Amino acid sequence: MGLLDRFTRTGNSLTVLDLSTPGDEKRALTTTSTALVPVSQGGTPATRSVGVQGRTRRADVDVRGLINWQRRNEIVYSCIEKIADAAMDPMFVVEALNTKGDYEAYPGHPLQRLLSRPNPLMDEVDFRRAWVTSEHVAGVFYAEIVRNGIGLPVALYPLNPAKVSPVVTNQNVLVGYQFVDLNVRAFFRPEDILVRRAFDITNPYGGLSPLAVALNSVDADAAQTDFIRSFFNGGGQPSGVLTVADGKILSDDDINMIQQQWMMKYGRKAGTSGAPAVLENGATYAKIGSGIDEIESGELRAQHEARICGVFGVPPVLVGAYAGIVHQNNRAGAKAAQEDFWINKMSPLFRRWRSFINTCLLPEWEGDDAVISGKVRAVWDMSQVLAMQEDVKQRQELAATALKAGGITLNEYRKRIGEEPDANGAVYMLPSNVTVVPAADIGQARTGTQPTTQDPKPA
Repeated sequence: MGLLDRFTRTGNSLTVLDLSTPGDEKRALTTTSTALVPVSQGGTPATRSVGVQGRTRRADVDVRGLINWQRRNEIVYSCIEKIADAAMDPMFVVEALNTKGDYEAYPGHPLQRLLSRPNPLMDEVDFRRAWVTSEHVAGVFYAEIVRNGIGLPVALYPLNPAKVSPVVTNQNVLVGYQFVDLNVRAFFRPEDILVRRAFDITNPYGGLSPLAVALNSVDADAAQTDFIRSFFNGGGQPSGVLTVADGKILSDDDINMIQQQWMMKYGRKAGTSGAPAVLENGATYAKIGSGIDEIESGELRAQHEARICGVFGVPPVLVGAYAGIVHQNNRAGAKAAQEDFWINKMSPLFRRWRSFINTCLLPEWEGDDAVISGKVRAVWDMSQVLAMQEDVKQRQELAATALKAGGITLNEYRKRIGEEPDANGAVYMLPSNVTVVPAADIGQARTGTQPTTQDPKPA
């Protein structure tokens, strides 16, 4: 069942049905009224002033334009795919405090089941990929919340951010969200839409995506790709001026015909591509464009790609960017880049997701008081993340050292390595050559006084 299957039209009015309830019990949401004003998506309109060679100074930054950029730029696509792939490794876990004051897993929690199978069409991997892509392209992630008869979430359906607009009153108060797709128009109440926004100081109801920030470099990278393609389409020759004999007047049709004939004969797809041009009747050709060797193409490419990767937080070497290949092309460098990627990009991303889930989803079942007080919490289990295995191994080694030195109990050690406590584990392990001396006796020994206890004298 697709998103459009969730809408039904009766006469001239459109209703949105809660398909989680069977038969005649389907819940219909109200549609938007004329007093509500949709908030435009994508920020301020793009400037259309013309720059060098007719290119716009700033690329379009509306959500549909951003989606098109993500689909056509290799580095942008690779960065988002890298983040989405990495987001698959951590396991989502709900934990609750036990009677001993320790957190233990809450297996089968409804939130855990919901995120592992958000809807009949998606699994956990698909949902996270949709979340990552939407947030990094549009700056906001929308998902419809489908509720059961008692109002609890039973399904999450990601929505296309280009088709969703926040709806506010004239007093700038959010009252819902409007979904528009061709002839389908639907209104959702705020509590029926899950919204995660990338912070934008100028737009409280929108989001500022990495792609929107990097768009100048993305556009420049695309312009360089266009230039190279145009260069080879022109037979590997820079653009130039073809001058005809003096005194001859050419109409627009004549000019177009000459240009087409030139490209058909000497362009990339011509059978004589690369052959010398033969001019007659006093015509001359003068180059006015630059060759690839004249524009430092490699350096420019590396600069653009490095800036794009920097905004997305992905080391260039991990996405095969030219900057990464040139400046860091060895196994040790790639391993260090992977660790840097997880420390500086993925770990903060999962911290933000954890805070969002604990604030916006977990209270649906547990209530705000239990979540705020820490009685129950949502966390990410990072034990399956290969890039963080060194940290896990290091923590285990430190715990083992502390155990052997008598600094922690056996159960404390087991807790640090992720094992359950042992019934007989409240003990310390001390080396055989270590003598246990009370702290009070150590102080007396230093001052030259007698110990507080003495061995009995032999009879």
